[in-house]
Amino acid sequence: MDEYVRLGDVVRIQRGTTYKSALLGLPGPILLGLGSISRHGGFRDDSLKTYGGESPENLIVQPGAIYASLKDVTQTADVLGAVARVPLSGTRGRLTQDTVRIDIIDPRIPTDYLYWLLRTSEYRTYCRNHATGTTTMGLPRDAFLAFSIPLPTPNRSALTQLLSALDDKIDMNRHRGDVAFQLAHSIAVELMRASPDTASGRAPSVFADLGQIFDGPHATPVRRSEGPYFLNISSLKAGRLDLAESDHVSEDDFAKWTRRVTPQAEDLLFSYETRLGEAALMPPGIRACLGRRMALLRPNRDRVDPHFLLHFYLSTEFQRMIASRTIHGATVPRIGLATMGDWEVDIPTLQEQSRVSDQLRALHSSVVQAEREAGILARTRDELLPLLMSGKIGVRSAEQIVGEVT
Repeated sequence: MDEYVRLGDVVRIQRGTTYKSALLGLPGPILLGLGSISRHGGFRDDSLKTYGGESPENLIVQPGAIYASLKDVTQTADVLGAVARVPLSGTRGRLTQDTVRIDIIDPRIPTDYLYWLLRTSEYRTYCRNHATGTTTMGLPRDAFLAFSIPLPTPNRSALTQLLSALDDKIDMNRHRGDVAFQLAHSIAVELMRASPDTASGRAPSVFADLGQIFDGPHATPVRRSEGPYFLNISSLKAGRLDLAESDHVSEDDFAKWTRRVTPQAEDLLFSYETRLGEAALMPPGIRACLGRRMALLRPNRDRVDPHFLLHFYLSTEFQRMIASRTIHGATVPRIGLATMGDWEVDIPTLQEQSRVSDQLRALHSSVVQAEREAGILARTRDELLPLLMSGKIGVRSAEQIVGEVT
């Protein structure tokens, strides 16, 4: 018979403290706030910043260690209780007032085993059921420590190893995609910075010449666990669209939210509030609508190649333009879409872009393929996760499932 223990009997938690925003970006450990944890658990590395302020040792999270969020500001508890690990290949992290480090004090509980138990749907449901607050949600310390976990068994230990192996393969695929994306960006930037081809007739342009801008609705529909995607600013990750960070909506809401515009393949998606400067191309075969603070530019293909447009948008020069025209109001910084079309841009002609367009498309296909494979592996991992808590699967069965997708 399975033996269960309370988390409070096998771990201790260390809560973080506030930090000074003026010291962000200075040399120091990476700051581990809510944004460093993916909505269903796992480390999110696309918007990390270092912190040059006071970081006493008791607030440090070493590579490989587990930390968690006991707060959430989404009202849907997307990251409430969610856990992450600082990558073994990464630098040290510093806790914030929203995160806690989880220190294991019972030698019977391996770090990997606890990490995957706290990624299960049973644990996440428990966190939501014990949440407090409305605007800012919290998971009380006592409630977190009262969660019961099964002690390891041979089957559970073997399944833990398979889950970790799947996660390693996911990371390898995403790294492969990162390499292809960075190579494409380097190729595009090199063309941008080359001397203009006088024979091509490059002329001054404004951003509106490159396509038509549409913004998303200023409301949020009821979120669903399945259905068409509802793209939000968290969906944008380092030049790619991370559908794992997107919500879903009903067919009725999809019809309502796409009355003005339905995102199409190779539309440029970008954020115009909060996470300014983020952008991605809409992949083919995806049914989705724009969320709040999201906009798209439908490329004028007589003026710009969509793949070149993405890298132009993400270039240092255009990012500086965004920063210089950011509107700082009483709430959040934003781009004024009404005037964005008037921004003057210096972009190579379509003839010049054609020199690298085939390379950019081929590399983009590699990125999409790597992301697709990572998504299949992630779904397999998530299907195996519930079995860790129940223990109702044999090692051979789990290995067979993994073998079918790898």
